[in-house]
Amino acid sequence: MTQNNDEETFFYRFHKELENIRNKWDLSTPSKALILWYAHNVLNFEDEEEVIENICDGSNDEGIDAILFDQTEKIVYFLTASISDKFENTKRNLPENDLKNTFEGFRLITIGDYRGKVNPVLEDLAKQYHELLNAGEFTQVKIIFLTERHRPVSTKYVDNFNKEFPNVKVNFIDFDSLKQSHEEFLSSQAPPPKKVLLEVIGEILTYDEEYKSVIFTISGKSLAQIFINYGITIFQRNVRYFIPTKGKKAINSQIKDTASNPDKSRYFWYFNNGITIVCSNIEIQPNRKVVILKDMQIINGAQTTYAIYKAFMDNTLQESTRVLVKVIESTDGEFMDEVTLFTNSQNPINLRDLCSRDTIQTKIQKLIKNYGYFYERKRGEFNALHPTPEIKEKAFGKDWKRKVISNEKAAQAYLAFILNKPSQAKAQKSKIFLKSEGGFYYDIFNDSLMPERMLLSYKLLEYIEAKRKEYQEKLLNAGELPENERINTYSYDYILHSDLFILSLFNDFLRHKNHNFNVKDCVKLMHVIDTKVSEIQEIYDKIVNSVRDFILEKKNSDPNYYHAKFFKNESSMGLIRSYLKNEKGFNFISVD
Repeated sequence: MTQNNDEETFFYRFHKELENIRNKWDLSTPSKALILWYAHNVLNFEDEEEVIENICDGSNDEGIDAILFDQTEKIVYFLTASISDKFENTKRNLPENDLKNTFEGFRLITIGDYRGKVNPVLEDLAKQYHELLNAGEFTQVKIIFLTERHRPVSTKYVDNFNKEFPNVKVNFIDFDSLKQSHEEFLSSQAPPPKKVLLEVIGEILTYDEEYKSVIFTISGKSLAQIFINYGITIFQRNVRYFIPTKGKKAINSQIKDTASNPDKSRYFWYFNNGITIVCSNIEIQPNRKVVILKDMQIINGAQTTYAIYKAFMDNTLQESTRVLVKVIESTDGEFMDEVTLFTNSQNPINLRDLCSRDTIQTKIQKLIKNYGYFYERKRGEFNALHPTPEIKEKAFGKDWKRKVISNEKAAQAYLAFILNKPSQAKAQKSKIFLKSEGGFYYDIFNDSLMPERMLLSYKLLEYIEAKRKEYQEKLLNAGELPENERINTYSYDYILHSDLFILSLFNDFLRHKNHNFNVKDCVKLMHVIDTKVSEIQEIYDKIVNSVRDFILEKKNSDPNYYHAKFFKNESSMGLIRSYLKNEKGFNFISVD
């Protein structure tokens, strides 16, 4: 295959992947899909919905398509992305004018008067940027040009920019960079360490049926030291490497927290699956306290290794942290490839999966099925029970995709609509299936839960999300509108962040219309959503217009206001309701 054919193959494969991302998330442009792909797969931002919220690509974006905040590494990323619609265009260079626009946009956001001059999403992100930077929460700023073209011919704009902002790094991820990253992932191999000594705690279990294998325990400190000594050379067979932590919800962040906790670290061995190693030779010393491994590779447990290493480097790793190790001796490349594949293809069990067999989850599933919906208790359940499109359509009709309800999203809607906790539903989604103190599981899933209320909550949220997507399209083209219409459109930009707050307010407005949310009433309201949407639209319009007025007043009184912070604050719903009562005369609204 010639180089050109090889590049063209990559181009079409990559575009297929971007197309799938775009369809999955209903993104308006391919460049937004590129941003999401890069942020999730390269920068390792786990929360894809949050990445989408931080994309400001559209009219008046000043050459800045997204601003992302990596709170773990303390880096702010300014991203701009461009897609080539045809393979032939990848041979061109990125226009220097694109650099000029982005640098001028960065200058405006950083030291200029940007308020009212950029689109509302970018303005909101800029306020967040300044607040976090002034608080010292971020120490690095990077500008990344994502492009399927080649780098600019001249560096003059970059050179001039670096003179003005010497601490801001400018990176180009061009077509060659994208392709190279893909090729490195597929083919790069570094030689594994020749010999690694592991100090064993306790006994060694040996299993020699087909391939010599041993199971034993080591200290967390020993594992951290291995990574310090050999780096990523111990991971070359691992299909994922380690994934750096992104916030407290990340799996590897939780691993680090457990290993660092003085009370819980002694349970690490029980909580964690440990690591799996393949090697060419296992040598057990006569005292059975040391195992020597030749050409060792950690094929499963890279996240565990990296998290423990981080705890060690932070000086928080506890002495009581113990790690389970399974080692398989083999020089059969095909067999080792299969072991690597299968040990990495098993999705980790999460809290949602652990709750899936609870009696109440089964009860909800059966009752909701009576209304033509499938309540999915755990990941992949619907596809497992309905493996083909024909079976799916026969069971739930041609629009079967709309009939599959994730219990996580249904619970999130219920938490906001029935339990009046929209900020928690938005910012603390990870606690929905947490049964211990601080979790929401028993608040939601208890004897008083009425499945019809949960289904109604979900259907209302689905309606609100559809309206938000309509607004996103309008916002995208707002720059072409006359000034008055453009300003009016921008004034509703809070809609991009407030789905669950609007849902919570629906409860108040519906109660004002004498709805009591018993079984019969919920069924009636669901019928209204499906057949008399104008009645729901009327309520929606009242809510969004009233909240818009509150947000405008809030912005005028607080120059540091920005949506991302406000709609994650637990006091915000009370402020909105107080305003609606005192300023709009909505006396039926209860004030917390």
